[in-house]
Amino acid sequence: MKILSFGVVASLAAGLTGSISGMSAELGWPLSEANLDYSITWGIIWGLFGALINGLALVWARRERLWWLAIIGSAGIFLLTCVSIRLKVITSLG
Repeated sequence: MKILSFGVVASLAAGLTGSISGMSAELGWPLSEANLDYSITWGIIWGLFGALINGLALVWARRERLWWLAIIGSAGIFLLTCVSIRLKVITSLG
């Protein structure tokens, strides 16, 4: 149960940091309040999606692979969120 909690929390954290990192990479730091709010919302949505997938994968995975699966799942959510928000910003800028 401890690893499942870790996987879910790590996915949420990865979603938040990925979206803020992606937005900051395109627009520079510090972000305006509107951009920060948007990136936090984007990160929570993708983090929850990743937490659901990561949680389901951890429930069905073998015991000896749980830690690796939690780490890989969180890293995947971080990358997916970072890339998706950068693409969203690039397409919205024109």
